[in-house]
Amino acid sequence: MTENVETPEFGVSSTLPTQGTLDGFLRASLVWVNKPHVVNRRLCGSKLMLQQSVVDSNEVWNVVKRFQCSKEEVPYHSENSKGCQEVELDSLNVDKFMVVRDLLPKSPERHSRIREIVLFDRCKCTVSFYPVFCETPVNKIQNANQSGTQTSPYQFKFIPDKDGGCIQLQVPKLPSLDEHKTGLSIEWIEKQLLPKLVRWSEEKDLKTSVTSLRLVPVDDYGQLYDQLKQKHGPWLVENWTEKTDPQKFVYEDIAIATYLLLIWKEERERNCVSEKQTFVDLGCGNGLLVYILSAEGHHGLGLDVRKRKIWDLFESVANLQECSITPSAQSLFPEYDWILGNHSDELTPWIPVITARSRYSCSYFVLPCCHHDFDRKFSHKQSGSSQYHTYLEFVRQVGQVCGFSVEQDTLRIPSTKRVCFIGRGRTYPQSEEQAQDEKRCTYIAERCRVPGISHLPKQISDSIEADSNSTHSVPEIIGQSFNTTKLSGDHVTTKTSMICDKNMSCSTSQDTVVNKKQKLQEDVKLEPCDKWSDQFEPRSNIETTRNCQKVERHVRDKIIQIVFDRLLAMESSDTRLLSSGKEWRKGGALPLCDAVGLFDREVLLKLKAECGGLQTLLKNQSSVFKVLGGVVRVKDPFEETAQLRRPKRLKTDASDYYKTAPCWFYQHHPDGCPKSSTDCTFAHGENELQERPLNKNVK
Repeated sequence: MTENVETPEFGVSSTLPTQGTLDGFLRASLVWVNKPHVVNRRLCGSKLMLQQSVVDSNEVWNVVKRFQCSKEEVPYHSENSKGCQEVELDSLNVDKFMVVRDLLPKSPERHSRIREIVLFDRCKCTVSFYPVFCETPVNKIQNANQSGTQTSPYQFKFIPDKDGGCIQLQVPKLPSLDEHKTGLSIEWIEKQLLPKLVRWSEEKDLKTSVTSLRLVPVDDYGQLYDQLKQKHGPWLVENWTEKTDPQKFVYEDIAIATYLLLIWKEERERNCVSEKQTFVDLGCGNGLLVYILSAEGHHGLGLDVRKRKIWDLFESVANLQECSITPSAQSLFPEYDWILGNHSDELTPWIPVITARSRYSCSYFVLPCCHHDFDRKFSHKQSGSSQYHTYLEFVRQVGQVCGFSVEQDTLRIPSTKRVCFIGRGRTYPQSEEQAQDEKRCTYIAERCRVPGISHLPKQISDSIEADSNSTHSVPEIIGQSFNTTKLSGDHVTTKTSMICDKNMSCSTSQDTVVNKKQKLQEDVKLEPCDKWSDQFEPRSNIETTRNCQKVERHVRDKIIQIVFDRLLAMESSDTRLLSSGKEWRKGGALPLCDAVGLFDREVLLKLKAECGGLQTLLKNQSSVFKVLGGVVRVKDPFEETAQLRRPKRLKTDASDYYKTAPCWFYQHHPDGCPKSSTDCTFAHGENELQERPLNKNVK
């Protein structure tokens, strides 16, 4: 521990110029305080213990003495007392502001948990970091050579000038610590953190707030994730039987399971109960999330239209069933506490509806991925927003219309689709369930009206369109028609058990009493309908390959030749000078939107049906074309393609496929192949062609 609590005398260690301002410097420093994990991959975040404005240095050192010799936790009390707390930008409008934070390691057994006093001094243009406690990692306690329990103080200083200014890293002139005992090395701060602060200080719209894991305590998350990763990770990766990459899917689902376990733990503590929550995962896919949650003591059920190979590995722990789910009165789950939708595709917008009608106290978790509306693909895009964010707003809106208090969070998973929604607690009393369900019916019917209002008997739909001056409004009529088919939580008096047959159709063993209220418009009789949407189509239980590999060969060859000829005919064409002195034409650069114009609508629709369209087909011909940034070029065999991401495991050995395919350039390029027969990995003529090896199963 640091015995001297006086302010150390700092000296300049490094200086970098910046075009930013003092406010930009303070914002940049705030990112490091609130979100240290975006810079240091060994950290999972920071936990704020205290934050307050200060008048003089004595207040700071009183806090130092208080926190220095213990791990005492005195959280800062705010409205957001759960999950990640953060320092807000407005807090820095005072002369001096102090924060006490813990830097939380991802792996506590290998790295230290460090407590720091952070002092923002607007007058001196400095942000200072004083370590007061450094917890020794578990596996280093017995190692006397690695028992250092502190880190060195450091300080950033902004020095303005007429062209912007500079940011200095300052360290104590007389360091009292050995290099190897430093938790955050000065070298790392100088080479990694300082350049980031400089870049951030120049950004005008820098986001300083925490955007991920806002609903769970970040320290508990890091600790539990590390435990689950060690407990389940190695065994699952080693025994993975799917074609997908286990390094991605295993640890992604461990992260999701960690998040849910903490959400459920907090819920049990809030409700003062000990019994663990039950759940059903709709569209469970490989069943991994169901397996992990079940292994951690939560009884659950996973349903998917198609069984996966790896289900056999989970059968002793997880209840996984082959079943097609169609939103209807027969697909409710009143016996479960939570309904999960982890990349649940066409079921995503229906999950809040199914949850709301299953039971008043039922909650849901949904992680949207593919864009689906209630009965079709979601194609809307708001002006100034991406389609993904437009879809997220739609999913949030569905939950709100269903009467849930919807919370949004961002997970820390290896995926671009990380935003999730949790619906727990209702915005209406249980006595108003019927009125709320009528709002759901209205909302669903309005979105499914293509054209007119679908799911309504023709008499009502026609009467709505023919007589806009009807004494009953459209919402009233829609609500009445849906009352004949709905099954709300208040009306369920016994549990519904799902029974799935081998043909993947779901039947329901019902001892269910449904209060069906028949409110008909103009004495029109309605027959109860099983489905909530006539146009809804569940996924097929047969997995189809849609990557343009099944396009007829003559069609594919014609498309390749047309694009290639267009590239060579372009005015702005490049050439490569070969060692023989000849020139080899490389052609020009053609935007994909222009390449699309080379083909008629029928060809394009056929490609689109194979998922991805023309771009996918051209990317598949990687030995002929290079497709990057929406532009297609002829591939130069001499250029080495830099791999931005190497695969975790190689499924094939490239040497096994040497000369097993003919060289396209040798056969079709007017200048032939730019490489010699010896250097080219493809066959120059039938006499070089070798037999392809049999597929090898890579364990």
